[in-house]
Amino acid sequence: MDSSVCVCACGSGGYGEACVPVGAPALPPAVDTASRVFVREGVTVESVFVVPSGASEVTLRHVVLDGVSPVLYVPWMARDGVRIVVQNVSLLDGAVLYAMGGEALRGALAAGSDESGPAELSVCDVEALNGALVLSGTFPAGSVLTVTDSVLVA
Repeated sequence: MDSSVCVCACGSGGYGEACVPVGAPALPPAVDTASRVFVREGVTVESVFVVPSGASEVTLRHVVLDGVSPVLYVPWMARDGVRIVVQNVSLLDGAVLYAMGGEALRGALAAGSDESGPAELSVCDVEALNGALVLSGTFPAGSVLTVTDSVLVA
């Protein structure tokens, strides 16, 4: 058995890359352009990264966040909806992965409005023994959060 390869299987009748529950509205496929797709795969991240404004698809796969706290701010992403896949990610040394909906930065100068399409957030095989996954703010109507096979310890 090769321990460097981890495959997530959808539980509870989920399907697709993001393990969308059966019957949940799925977002249309993202336009496959470099400016709309943000991917971090197979890396250890020790400094904050920025997801470009207008991104419609964000993927963090086989990633270790080591002591950093990146923010995925949904209203800065695609207006027609965004798909966020967090798969096989470890949060170490106090790392925090923030997924923020609208009004999360109330009082701060925000680029653009808080109006956007639905967010589809899929969290699969995430380990946060000394870190956290934080959801805050208001997400657009029709948004879906799926968490499977993850260990999140407070």
